[in-house]
Amino acid sequence: MIIPADAVVFDQNGLHVAVVENGTARLQKITIARDFGKEVEVHDGVKPGDQVILNPMVDLADGSKVTVRPARKLTIAKE
Repeated sequence: MIIPADAVVFDQNGLHVAVVENGTARLQKITIARDFGKEVEVHDGVKPGDQVILNPMVDLADGSKVTVRPARKLTIAKE
């Protein structure tokens, strides 16, 4: 499964992502198979349909309450 690299957290306990479950952040250990720069292929730890938190705060704890916001659309100006 491919996820944004901005979702990956590296700390003293290894590699993690924060997954949202019923309004709660759950820290999941992951194994990265390949690094594509802005995206990574995750070997295990997340599954299709999981909502991962982008750019999680360093002090985000397992079990923290979170609110999911819709993704913003990026508008590119043309000259």
